[in-house]
Amino acid sequence: MKKDLWKVIFLSLLVGFSPLAAEAGTLGSSLLDESGHLYRVTAGAYGELFVGSTELPAETSVLVLEVQTPGEDVERFLVPGTENQAVESSPSLLFEDASRTLFVLWHSARPASSTLVLGSFREGQWLDVVDVHNSGEVDPGSSRFSVTREVYTADSADEAPSSVRRTIVHLVWAEEETSASPSGAVSYAPMIFEEGVFLGWNPVVNLNSLAPHSESPGSPSEIIAGPPTVQSGGDSRTVMVGFPDPQTGRLVTVEIRPITMELGLLAYQASLFIKESGENGPALGGLSSLAGGVGNTIIDIGFSFHLSVKAYLASIAEASVLEIANSSNGPGISLDFLAGGVGNSIIDIGSRVFGGDGMQREFEDSRLTLLRVPYESPEGQEPLPIYAQSRPAHIIRLYAVADRLAPQTGNQGLTFLSSESGDHGLVCWETADGQLRYRETIEGEEGWTEVQSLTIDENLTLERAHEILRERARRR
Repeated sequence: MKKDLWKVIFLSLLVGFSPLAAEAGTLGSSLLDESGHLYRVTAGAYGELFVGSTELPAETSVLVLEVQTPGEDVERFLVPGTENQAVESSPSLLFEDASRTLFVLWHSARPASSTLVLGSFREGQWLDVVDVHNSGEVDPGSSRFSVTREVYTADSADEAPSSVRRTIVHLVWAEEETSASPSGAVSYAPMIFEEGVFLGWNPVVNLNSLAPHSESPGSPSEIIAGPPTVQSGGDSRTVMVGFPDPQTGRLVTVEIRPITMELGLLAYQASLFIKESGENGPALGGLSSLAGGVGNTIIDIGFSFHLSVKAYLASIAEASVLEIANSSNGPGISLDFLAGGVGNSIIDIGSRVFGGDGMQREFEDSRLTLLRVPYESPEGQEPLPIYAQSRPAHIIRLYAVADRLAPQTGNQGLTFLSSESGDHGLVCWETADGQLRYRETIEGEEGWTEVQSLTIDENLTLERAHEILRERARRR
């Protein structure tokens, strides 16, 4: 019966939500969109790029976005914030078709620090240009990014439903080795936009810490880390990140999936219902009534959930009310405590189902992290309980799908590529004699294939060889 219920929920999720589209960033400074517009980011002296303009001194070093529309002259747009003393490098471009927005990511080396900067450009105008909050030093050229998008329904018992467009730019990069950051540290930051407006802050997560410590770690000297890789998952709603970890000698695959915002809104309404029921907890008989009221609140709220999904979440909330209340000491229970606990239960359990892959995967708690991103930065403050937040936090599920012992490759820098599911992998490395060598995981086994190679010559460029291996790994 339980298995059948999960099937119903899975099918409901497929038909009930606006999908999230995952698109990966293009490495390099040029990009061609589906309409034939060519975008290029170039660096140079202001006077050479904007002949005749005196807005800045001619010798000022800047970044410029060039837009070539078919049949028209090239238009140049100064990239905001690059006219300072910082040295900009390693631009990457991504064009999101759904919103017709170009995202530009670059590395900015400043006198006292280095950081990543993200800009968004649409219809001839710069929208946002923001620094990525990061306390470490970014390794230039290591940054990768992907975009997911969702249209969710903001609804409550008192207000009419409204659609909100949410875009999340998922940034991944390697940290430069410092006394505080070991070699091979890989960081992740979600940059969240709603209706094109940046949230205003971003958390940073160390992805190396997500994989549980293995009982059979490799030797740290066995591998030299290449940059992390980022690609879309199998259902175009997830982002897969793969990277070598020189500190453990292992290859890590992390799945990143934003959870639909409507789950957080349901948890918020259920938590608020309990909070507003009174200051002190009722007797045991009253708890059953309170549990039923929480369940009815979830059922009554509109959203785009199928009734079977809401019924499942309502059952989670009702059971949590009784479990948390009955496990407390003393004759009464704080409704603040109860409200927070029930809201957390809805998110913790519901997030394992939402997204569709909960059907195929049983999540190990030691590998699972739920990243909650509130609208207000919590830096220096205690996190607010769900019912006290002005709006529910964004929820991003991070799951360490696999961490494998790295194969023997010699003293070479590794690039690690993952399949769409994360269950298979491929490592490749370049050699001085013009070979791109690679090894793959073996189906149903812990080991790796023998070394194979592609010859780089006039018939096969290194870039094309990497594309071939990337596609092979992704489709396994």
